[in-house]
Amino acid sequence: MPAEPRLSVFLFGPPRIERDGKPVEPDTRKAIALLAYLAMTGHAEGRDRLATLLWPDADEERARGALRRTLSALRTALGGEHVSTDGLRVALDRDRVDCDVQRFRATVSVAAPCAATPAIERTPEPVVVPTSVAAPMAPAITPPVADTSARTLGEAGIEMIRQALAAADGNISEASKRLGISRNTIYRKLRWGKGS
Repeated sequence: MPAEPRLSVFLFGPPRIERDGKPVEPDTRKAIALLAYLAMTGHAEGRDRLATLLWPDADEERARGALRRTLSALRTALGGEHVSTDGLRVALDRDRVDCDVQRFRATVSVAAPCAATPAIERTPEPVVVPTSVAAPMAPAITPPVADTSARTLGEAGIEMIRQALAAADGNISEASKRLGISRNTIYRKLRWGKGS
């Protein structure tokens, strides 16, 4: 029995969507925005709220019509999978969707309680992270012992990259796999962090 297709949503940098490792390109930016929003919130969202969020200047009827068309375009791009709807709500199949921002949030919350953590916890939408994403990171990254109360989110991210590199004995490819980011991102972040 073949495995069910997985959907990967990459929101660090330009938005990118992959289904089983192959690029997916919805035909509208609103479809990408809708997918990104649903991946970030991690829960079903009301159609009225989505219509208002994506088309704030349109009247209710036009906004709902635009949402129907956008959902149709998104479903088509995703092969009819991963998006479920009923008369009132829209949701992603959380068990088959992976979002880099969700992985990052889970890693930061597991890796180091710091100044960035309260900001993440104040996010209005609940964040649901599958244990299969968060669990492998926990043993490899240990919290720093230095005072972290004045760190920024950027500094916490750089520290997390350094810890992942240390846990991977300096192997950048292995650290990038553990963090779910590209090697280029690691190089860029470490180059940026040298001034701090």
